[in-house]
Amino acid sequence: KYGDPEYTWSEDNKSVTATMTCANDKNHVVTETVNTTAKTTKATCTKNGKTVYTATFTNKAFDTQTKTVKIKARGHKYSEYKLTRKANTKHSGKLVKTCANCGKKVTKLVKPVLVKAKVTTNTKAKLTWKKVTGAQRYQVYFTSCGNDTLKKVATTKSTTYTKKNLKKAGRYKFKVLAQRKIGGKWVTISNGFTGHFVAGDLTRNKAYTNTKSVVANKKSVTIKAGKSKTIKVKETPVKAKKKILGKTHTSFVRFLSSNTDIATVSRKGKIKAVKAGTCTVYAVGVNGVWKAVKVTVK
Repeated sequence: KYGDPEYTWSEDNKSVTATMTCANDKNHVVTETVNTTAKTTKATCTKNGKTVYTATFTNKAFDTQTKTVKIKARGHKYSEYKLTRKANTKHSGKLVKTCANCGKKVTKLVKPVLVKAKVTTNTKAKLTWKKVTGAQRYQVYFTSCGNDTLKKVATTKSTTYTKKNLKKAGRYKFKVLAQRKIGGKWVTISNGFTGHFVAGDLTRNKAYTNTKSVVANKKSVTIKAGKSKTIKVKETPVKAKKKILGKTHTSFVRFLSSNTDIATVSRKGKIKAVKAGTCTVYAVGVNGVWKAVKVTVK
């Protein structure tokens, strides 16, 4: 008369030993050791896998044994972000990272830099810009409007910069670049329009003033893919009855889209729907002051 079988697995689960001991004579033992078979379901980046070990005995007194060992999900192993398209005034940009295990790609939308200038005192102006996704620092360029080449005046992680020692009633232009370190080198991932403004006490300038605000005839538009709509805008001056810088400096109002995969916009404010989604079209004044129009494409 034998007791119930006992099963002992090897540490590596490659073999199992079955043992039965006679209840009347403990020296009377029946054993059988067999190698297991293994069936593995591989783990993915997001799902656990498993290995099922099976031991089948020739002695009918021993039951088939199985053991399941969980394999933990590997988790994504992403590369660093790579710039596949730089953002500028014509189109939005993209940063993409790829998982080395499964090939999954993660994309960050990079928007053009939106930067505006505000005169704070007779000799100071404050530049302010929207944070750019993926940017690790910003470079600020500045010069007077009589110079063709913008000069780098600052590198910062902030989204503001104050330019001092300006000439009263002087005319200046500026630009901000958004950068990220990729492959050990600083790469410009986004830029925007060059802005222009009149510095100092505006009463000293008899002809020109700055843009106070940009007004659009619509706060939002809904367009079917493949169709288009035009928005109308105008600038409000800081000083009434004076002209806003333009013509020889830049267009009075310029346009850009936050995501050109969803919708594009022409120089005259004509929005063309590309595919379903939402984005923002910005109407940008001479000194960078902007008005946002929400675009929904169906």
